[in-house]
Amino acid sequence: MTDLNEIYKSVLEADRAAVVICDLEHIIVYMNPAAVKNYEKWGGKALLGKNLLDCHNEKSRIMIKKVLDWFRASKENNLVYTSYNEKENKDVYMVALRNEAGDLVAYYEKHEYRNRETMKMYDMGVTAYNKATELINSGYVKSADEEMREAQEWTQKAERLEEQYRDELTAAGDDEEKKNKIIRQIANEVGMPPRLAAMGMMSRPIVSQLHQYFSHVKMYEPDPAHTSADLWTCNLCGTENDGIFCKGCGAKRP
Repeated sequence: MTDLNEIYKSVLEADRAAVVICDLEHIIVYMNPAAVKNYEKWGGKALLGKNLLDCHNEKSRIMIKKVLDWFRASKENNLVYTSYNEKENKDVYMVALRNEAGDLVAYYEKHEYRNRETMKMYDMGVTAYNKATELINSGYVKSADEEMREAQEWTQKAERLEEQYRDELTAAGDDEEKKNKIIRQIANEVGMPPRLAAMGMMSRPIVSQLHQYFSHVKMYEPDPAHTSADLWTCNLCGTENDGIFCKGCGAKRP
């Protein structure tokens, strides 16, 4: 069964306003973290077990005792507005605490701030892990397994194209211009290598050649098949381009 005492205490611990509870002898029996911080220059946590009256002037002590007498006078007497703090824009109350029978057992000072909340609605923050998960789930960032799968698929496609153009590559011999033209054709068909393909599969000749091509050839130069006015917008990242590949994310022109 859930321990309600733990829940009640958690409510107080989480409150951003100071909560100081006193027994009927005015002894401070509880301070929430906000109260410890708020009254730090007067002793903070060291105030526990001290008499609240010792923290006030004579006029305030008299009023605190009068309020406590009023609480005792009736079970219906449970809340008194005691002051307004202009600097912090808050109202302050004394509140009676009673047991199930309605007997007065303690009291506390309640602070209610009147400033409008500056926190964004439902702003729950994002941890680095949750942010990464969010990006992966949205498709903006790929998981390691997905990156590896794409790298393998890209490499297999590159090797199939290499085989398809094998005769032309052989016929090109030492003619670098002809070889580069064929490599460019393969590059246009296979697209930019995924990150893992470029990093982990360089021992395969075609991967190495394509990586060198994408590294040194101006892959963002205008596409000769289109006019300079024929711009296109990448549907993945929204970048405007005039070349074969996107300047923003490297995706090939549709």
